[in-house]
Amino acid sequence: MRFKVDIREQGLVDLKVHFCGTEDCDPGHSYGPAVRDVFVIHYITGGKGVYQVGDNKYHLGKGSGFFIKPNIVTFYQADNKNPWKYFWVGFNGLKADSYINQAELTMSNPIIHSSNPDFIQMCFSQMIGTQNLKYGRELRLHGWLEILLSQLIEEKSQEPLFQTSKQRNEYYVYKIKDYLVSNYANIVDMKEVADYIGFNQSYLGAVFKQITNMTMYQMLIHIRMQKACELLLNGFLVSQISKSVGYNDPYHFSKMFKKHVGISPSQFAAKNRK
Repeated sequence: MRFKVDIREQGLVDLKVHFCGTEDCDPGHSYGPAVRDVFVIHYITGGKGVYQVGDNKYHLGKGSGFFIKPNIVTFYQADNKNPWKYFWVGFNGLKADSYINQAELTMSNPIIHSSNPDFIQMCFSQMIGTQNLKYGRELRLHGWLEILLSQLIEEKSQEPLFQTSKQRNEYYVYKIKDYLVSNYANIVDMKEVADYIGFNQSYLGAVFKQITNMTMYQMLIHIRMQKACELLLNGFLVSQISKSVGYNDPYHFSKMFKKHVGISPSQFAAKNRK
């Protein structure tokens, strides 16, 4: 039995599912040696088989999976007596490589062993189930792929992610900046940023200052003022902008803006409209 969903399209998006499916393989069924033009993940739900990339050959069975990277020659084959059953999904996108790196999937480490196989299977089943949707199919499909990848990343996060403290600290700074950019209008204090990262606030603050030469709070204000400038140039009112960038009091916002930009919001707007 074989089921496949294929929705190949072009476009620069964060994550794009190109195809997914499930198959009960015939004895000895094989693919390759060949290359793919997208990332592919297979997850085995029964039987066994072999996966080969380069000189490495892996004998795999139920509860494990394997990863294929674009433009790398791979080969896989079902067992002749007990052929495997598996799900698969092919995808790419602007953030695909980043997610794969976070899950620590490489050609030297292409095998997946999940501590929660039922959850992994559920993600695949939900992706395939999107065939029954008329209007929200693509969005739902991509949502379940993100959940699948987040599970693989979460499981890997229990293992050492970094070879050096410098790599670890640079990652924390990246995560802090990403959180600030995404939540600048709603952040009350830096504790919530530290809670999101999962480390002590003082430690993260020291790391952030060492690498960026700014405190986390200074970076937050910088981001807010950048956004405020954009909104001023687009003709929004100061009262509207202040709340949009995290200030309930327009007077407090104007004071902060002048302190960091050098002129008042109205002066900035008048100067840059000329």
